[in-house]
Amino acid sequence: EAITAIDDEEGYSHGTAAASVMGANGNNDECAVGIAPSSTLSFCTYTEDLVPNVVTYKLDTFDISTNSWGPVACNLQGRRKRRNLQDEECAFEFNPTPGPWICELCDFNNVTDVCQLLVSLHCNTFFSFDREACIEHLDVVLGGSGQCGFGPIYEELEDAFERGVLDGRNGKGVLYVFASGNELTQGEDASQQNYIQNNRFTISVGAVGQDGKLAPYSTPGTAVMISAPGGNDYLSLTQQVVAALNGVCGNSGPGSKYSTCYCIICCAP
Repeated sequence: EAITAIDDEEGYSHGTAAASVMGANGNNDECAVGIAPSSTLSFCTYTEDLVPNVVTYKLDTFDISTNSWGPVACNLQGRRKRRNLQDEECAFEFNPTPGPWICELCDFNNVTDVCQLLVSLHCNTFFSFDREACIEHLDVVLGGSGQCGFGPIYEELEDAFERGVLDGRNGKGVLYVFASGNELTQGEDASQQNYIQNNRFTISVGAVGQDGKLAPYSTPGTAVMISAPGGNDYLSLTQQVVAALNGVCGNSGPGSKYSTCYCIICCAP
């Protein structure tokens, strides 16, 4: 049954889809059965400053804390500078149009704002077709000034996680599972996400695509402990059928948020 949206319909729809992947009941002709249909689910809505309270909420009740969200970091105001290399040739090979494209429109010895935008659009749309070139030009894709910055986990939150893993689940510890993120094409790395994904109290989950390899959006990094199916962009057959708002079914869409839901199988006590 869909959670009724109050303020943010899109946000609640996402929560409903995630809950459907994890615990939707079966044998009822409704959408699809969840991974653990006999599980009991609860959901929390909160702002970032309330995270410590959520982490320690009802430690005697919850076994697994599944978190299909992450901190916002590499936004438009906090990305790396574009480069200006000498004698650099165009490394892109995939041309999606019959007309002029990046290699004809851009001078990679002097990357202009227009060229930076073209590269960013190309890589965000056709990353899997031009993977090596997009990885080589991640700094061009990122643009802006400064570097992506994740501060270390703050003391109050660290204490909350520690209390959860020591006192939760009757002394066995609550299992905190987090999505690694969907920002590979933005140059993010889970190992830099000290706030949530890269700390010793959480399990960071990445996404694999239809071929069982790293999905072209999934944030990588040494902090990623496990990966699970997350679906492919533009390929609905690889995505889950989930419950949506207003009592209907729909495609989940791709994302490591759904890989996180799958990993409750590995974590279930």
